This record gives sequence, structure tokens and C-alpha cells, in this order.
Amino acid sequence: MIVTTDIQTILYRKAQELGIKNVYKDGTIPEGDVKSERVIIIANSIEPGTYWRVGFVHVNICVPNSDRKGEAPLKRLNELERMAVQTLHDTGKFDGTPYTYEVDTTRIDEDRDLKCYYVNARILFEVLNEK
Repeated sequence: MIVTTDIQTILYRKAQELGIKNVYKDGTIPEGDVKSERVIIIANSIEPGTYWRVGFVHVNICVPNSDRKGEAPLKRLNELERMAVQTLHDTGKFDGTPYTYEVDTTRIDEDRDLKCYYVNARILFEVLNEK
């Protein structure tokens, strides 16, 4: 059986391949403005299905807004969005339970409170329904 905290662990390991030093699971995210690039993994619930239990996980890749004009660092965001699509997919087993995941959608957004822009990669995560 795979639960949401296991999914965060699986994606935490995979996110290391993005080459960004600071990777956080939901519940361990530092407070305050984003001062350096970081990856945040937020798992939602997993819904039951006949063969596969399915859920969505959000992987946010944050870039600090250091431009005084408030312009998004589009070149870097583009690079990170491409890296997310190329990297965040896999098929494997965790504690003997098969899973598969891939990027479902991506978008670029701004978080003014945290003073950053981010790539949001919504990951479709499927776990074999073993009853």
C-alpha cells in the first residue's frame, strides 16, 4: 500500500534530479520570502478505482522575484518547466506496490506574498489497487 506521505517521499527523491538544492515536502516548508530556488511537493488525496488508485500531486518549482520591475524571470521559468516535464515521470515499486506517475499539466504563476514566481507541475500519480 502507498499513502500520500510515501508519494511525497518518491517525488522528493525524483525532484533531486532537477538540480535544485532545496527540496521540501508539504509540512516542512520554511516560512518567509523565497530567497533561493526551491521545490515544494504537495500531495492531495488518492481516490479509489477499479484497478488503479489515482491522485494528483503538485510540484512547485519556485524562483525568487529579484527583479525590481517585477518582471518574471521567464527564461529560467521556461527551463524549469521543460526540466519538470522531462524529469518528473517514472514507474516502479514502493514497498512492493507498483506505481506510475507523469506530468499531467504545467503552468507558471506568481506568489506575491512569498515574492516568487513558480512552475506548477501537476503530477498524475497512480497506484495499483491491491485489495
